[in-house]
Amino acid sequence: MDRPKRAQLSRAKGWRMPPNTVKVDRTTKWGNPYRAGIHCDRYHAVDSHRHLCLFGRRSKGAPWPDRDEAEYVRIVRDEIGELRGKNLGCWCSLESPCHAETLLDLSNRPVCESIEGEKR
Repeated sequence: MDRPKRAQLSRAKGWRMPPNTVKVDRTTKWGNPYRAGIHCDRYHAVDSHRHLCLFGRRSKGAPWPDRDEAEYVRIVRDEIGELRGKNLGCWCSLESPCHAETLLDLSNRPVCESIEGEKR
């Protein structure tokens, strides 16, 4: 099976979202809470998103979020499995950094199986 990848969303006539693709832009619960633009560039926004997802808190110097960070951390922690094995679509250029890369990484990491009933 191929590793899931990013897809760039488009408004071009006739464009359709590829099969097995989940939209993760700012209109969804998966959208990056840090907006590139006035307060930071795309690299800073993506790095801040990665730090939030990995450590559950804002990084030092992170831009002000557009949404509640604690709620976003809860979504990533509890619902990331929804993205497992899916391609992720965002508006970012495929040549540019994008928070979808972090979501791809986290959702497709190996999963440890629990060992229930095993006695030591």
